[in-house]
Amino acid sequence: MEKPPELAGCSPIGQQAYAYVLKLASGKRIRTSKLMADLGARLRIDQVEVKGAVRELYRAKLLIYTPDRQDLPADGLVEIVRPQRTVGPAEERWLQILGQSALSPEAKVALEPFYAKVTDLASSDMTSLVECLVALSSGGGVGLDGAGFNVSARSIMGGSKVLSGLDAKAMQALRLPARLKNSSPRYVVCAGPSIPVATLLIENPRAFENAVCSGLGKSVALVCTYGFGLSYLGQAWTQEMHSVDRPIQIIRDGKPGTLSQLLQAENVYLWADLDLAALSIYKSLKSAIPRLKFSAIYRVMVEMAKDLKQSHPYASVFEKDGQTTSPSTIETNDPIVNLLLESCVFRAVDQESVSEGDILLYGERSLN
Repeated sequence: MEKPPELAGCSPIGQQAYAYVLKLASGKRIRTSKLMADLGARLRIDQVEVKGAVRELYRAKLLIYTPDRQDLPADGLVEIVRPQRTVGPAEERWLQILGQSALSPEAKVALEPFYAKVTDLASSDMTSLVECLVALSSGGGVGLDGAGFNVSARSIMGGSKVLSGLDAKAMQALRLPARLKNSSPRYVVCAGPSIPVATLLIENPRAFENAVCSGLGKSVALVCTYGFGLSYLGQAWTQEMHSVDRPIQIIRDGKPGTLSQLLQAENVYLWADLDLAALSIYKSLKSAIPRLKFSAIYRVMVEMAKDLKQSHPYASVFEKDGQTTSPSTIETNDPIVNLLLESCVFRAVDQESVSEGDILLYGERSLN
């Protein structure tokens, strides 16, 4: 999106405010109260600065409203002037080919933004791509029961990644199952005895291997996901265990039961990092596995979180700077969750820091 010429003379705060307003408002208008409150929270500025930014955008003719004596909104609605976007040659060709195709009107509209991924295609290849999508959408050619990469490669110009590049709106308009966007097989690596005392869900592969080496797998079933996150495991178990894209179980050690049996065990525990993301993972898994509890291994990690040399802040060097989960969205009536939240609200501990001895000592029990 091009920057409006009127924005060039605005202050950095004014430019940031305009960029956020464009994201904040789905239409052309927004309520004044929402605009003022959300700008302050998003930009972390007080209401004096918010008023200054709004006034600045009004004078630059990027916001339209009935002004009061201070050039601030005098009524409840503010109209947003959105920048006009120029259509380049590649986008024009794409839109023309879409318009001439046999796709449904909904699919044509949904596929318009896809031009950004096809700008380096010749017109003939754009045409071939659209014709393949037409055939796939109409049910012709390759069936839709296969895995996403296979369906894409066998139906769209030999390319396995085309369907994964479509957004959800385009998939729906083309009447294609959302699961076809899955990029690769999802593996679940398991270890443990045939009759385990509990199932332990482990977030990271190295920690899973540490648990195997500790000998915990002689009494506890160990489960680790490869290629997709633990939080998705709950959804996959409840929704896709009988689909072609269901998680594929690989046995690392011992003779554990099927994944369904392991997830339906009487005792199912979670062991992940001690951080905000892990609490979100627990919340997601808990909805699919109601009996889920935290592993007692967290006793060790809670103590480590109190030591500056055994814990770390949410910083980029520890790859934790992307964790923006608000603690208020995690707090529950569960005292264990709140205990862990209190322990990791400022500092985190990665699960690989736990020794094999402590894994073996606490791995059979839940945190209480």
